[in-house]
Amino acid sequence: MGQVFMSGSAVRETQLFNLKDNPDELLAEHHDPEVVALTGVQPGKEQVNLAPDPRHAAKLAEMQGLLLAEMRRLNDPWRLWNQPADALTPPPDAPAQKKTGKKKKNEK
Repeated sequence: MGQVFMSGSAVRETQLFNLKDNPDELLAEHHDPEVVALTGVQPGKEQVNLAPDPRHAAKLAEMQGLLLAEMRRLNDPWRLWNQPADALTPPPDAPAQKKTGKKKKNEK
């Protein structure tokens, strides 16, 4: 199960794949004849995002519950759009990461 969120955009998508049958996590877009012609891969009928399929609702709910439980165990404040905040203070936007490692002789 994956949750796709693109900061600064309206993209919020939940994805669920049966990795035994769809290890490459193929989507409906991969079934397009032009994509098949370019890739040479002909996906099977079930090689799609299973999250919107009501037949997989129980598995999706189970996976979402496991994800939230692990985030709570770790006190992870970076919640997704469809998860409770649990009164945690949302983190500020992440600052730019500083380079780490050995400094050159002329650096302080």
